[in-house]
Amino acid sequence: MFISRLTRLLFTVPALLAVAEASPLATQADVPLNRIFDETTIGSWAGVNQYYLAALAAQNETAFQNTLDRIQDAGFLVIRSFFQPSVYDCAKTDRVAKLTDVEDPIGTYNLPVLYQYDHVLNEIRKRGMKVIMSLHNANNMGASPCDRYCELAGGPYKQDGILGRGQAWVTNFYANSTISGMFKKRLSFILSTPMPLLGTTLGAAEDVILAFDVQNEPMVMLETSDPLLNGPWLCNMATHIKSLVISTNILVSTGAIGGSFNGNIQPSALTCPAVDVIAIHGYYDYNSLTKWDSVLEPILQQVRQAGKMLLIEE
Repeated sequence: MFISRLTRLLFTVPALLAVAEASPLATQADVPLNRIFDETTIGSWAGVNQYYLAALAAQNETAFQNTLDRIQDAGFLVIRSFFQPSVYDCAKTDRVAKLTDVEDPIGTYNLPVLYQYDHVLNEIRKRGMKVIMSLHNANNMGASPCDRYCELAGGPYKQDGILGRGQAWVTNFYANSTISGMFKKRLSFILSTPMPLLGTTLGAAEDVILAFDVQNEPMVMLETSDPLLNGPWLCNMATHIKSLVISTNILVSTGAIGGSFNGNIQPSALTCPAVDVIAIHGYYDYNSLTKWDSVLEPILQQVRQAGKMLLIEE
């Protein structure tokens, strides 16, 4: 059952607090998609994480279509997914087939793979839902597994399950200006290439794209005390993404700096003009929901003061 691998998302905006104030899932009629992040919207809404939709579609189109139908039938408004190579039989793939990255090796861009995402996004659009796309997965700096950017920064390419946290290559990825320049070219390829089915670039596809995460969990493989968490990398990349996003209705999200509450709120993000949304990730079990109460209020205050929006993403 592919649906069993979907992780629920809850979203809030500065005027709302959806976790502590439980309310029914919003339907498309309750919250028009162009008002999902509007402060005047009443009530909460929800979406799902499905990291490997493109790989699922490549392996089993029927399962892919059924998964989208079930997400739609459940009343979810948004799906979050990643641009990243899939990993067979990991906990979050449900044994989907391997799919290479849109860039492999570095500087070589794979149009057929990008067009696989075009197919996925078009099918989501047909169902009236929207998407948050993470443009890279920081966990691939040395966890699941070390990808091409991890290799470029000095890590052991393809080795899975390595202890990436705090390693020199992770620091190098975020601190090396040459690598940052290459990463910006990746972003340009993804956001500026015309998509045949969508009929436009992703940077202009406001009818299906709600937001872009700069990266999933940027700097998650750094130690929580590392000053790079509050460094210029995220704002630099967010600014580059903004330059490629034609529609003002497409937002730029942090993707949850540092992972699960490990530095999600950083001054560099709060003060960055190109960042619209501060995303947070927190992994608590169902018996520990009161922890959300204790952590959300101070976060909400900071986000409000910065004039940003808050998104509970994982």
